[in-house]
Amino acid sequence: MTKYLAIALSALAAVLFGCWLMHDRDRLADELSTSRAEVMQLQADVEFAIQTLAARDALDRKYVRDIADAKNENDSLRAAVNAGASRLLVRATCPKLPNTAGTSGLDDGASAELTADARQDYFDLRAQIITTEKQLAGLQEYVGQVCQVRK
Repeated sequence: MTKYLAIALSALAAVLFGCWLMHDRDRLADELSTSRAEVMQLQADVEFAIQTLAARDALDRKYVRDIADAKNENDSLRAAVNAGASRLLVRATCPKLPNTAGTSGLDDGASAELTADARQDYFDLRAQIITTEKQLAGLQEYVGQVCQVRK
């Protein structure tokens, strides 16, 4: 009888161990499935990040080139004005002087021009405005094309 009891207990232990192994296998299979889903999500996130960075880099190259072109254009215009090959249009008016008895009139002087310092300031401001406009356009395009893609 003790022999049958030992066999029965051994069989019960084997069945319980088998049930525990099946439960552990199911738990590990669930963890594996969850891990695979997380890996797939991470791979999708990496792919999205790569595409986003590529789009950002393309926009950056485009607007850096535009800013460099605008700076070169501004520098060549500055050089042309300084060399006298081009002129800046200055819209200026001179106030009317009261007609006094002692003066019979004045000859027209030279056309109104900016001083050298004012001309330098004009080109500096022009360059800053162009840079700001290009940077703003680049940021707007970045927000519209890259940031708005994934919501």
